[in-house]
Amino acid sequence: LKALGVEGDTPEDTLRTLIGRLNDVRDRQKTLDKQNADLVKENERLRRRNQDVSGQVNEAVNGLREQYDKRQAQLQNEQLSLTAKIQELTDKLKKPDTEKKTADSDIPLGLGLDGMGSSTGGSASQGSDGMMWVAPTDQKE
Repeated sequence: LKALGVEGDTPEDTLRTLIGRLNDVRDRQKTLDKQNADLVKENERLRRRNQDVSGQVNEAVNGLREQYDKRQAQLQNEQLSLTAKIQELTDKLKKPDTEKKTADSDIPLGLGLDGMGSSTGGSASQGSDGMMWVAPTDQKE
């Protein structure tokens, strides 16, 4: 090659070049391996986070579903109770009054007005307007 005027690499130069290139490739391979390991860790972390979010959403949905079911059962119980109460009151209205009500049945006991206005006697009398008059001054005997 020298005879042609072209200088070429000696075998030592070629070996040095190859070793230098090999070292560059090794450095790049280490960098790529590190980046790959970092990406694998990041991917795993994101998977766990996604599972955590899915789990939280599922827990929240299940909690709301339980609350809904409890509330629905409570409302059904209240509805049954109210329906029974309405039926009881309707039956009371439909049933003929077998007991004769006394005129003073709405007066509580223990007020000293016991028996007033009833047929057993007493100084109370019921007016035409339904008012109970106790010893009226203009009462006609």
